[in-house]
Amino acid sequence: MAKISMQGHLVLTAQGKSLALWTLDGDNFREICRCVGHKGPVRTCFLSGDATVAVSGADDNHVKLWNMADGSCTHTFSGHSRAVTAVAISPK
Repeated sequence: MAKISMQGHLVLTAQGKSLALWTLDGDNFREICRCVGHKGPVRTCFLSGDATVAVSGADDNHVKLWNMADGSCTHTFSGHSRAVTAVAISPK
């Protein structure tokens, strides 16, 4: 799964139990941030319009909010009874 930033030069991908943020570097993409913390495969992800925050949902029944400057998890939303298959971020 991949989400392209509004600016068009960043791509957020879900890879197994993590997220990766990539930037276009010439003709290739270069990973600039990795977010690790889910205990099950990531099913869905969304990147904020300014690319500073991401949200992900996974088979571990959690939603995580990520700081894309350093890849840290800033909040975990628990309580879902099944895998989380859709997430979104409301624009400011």
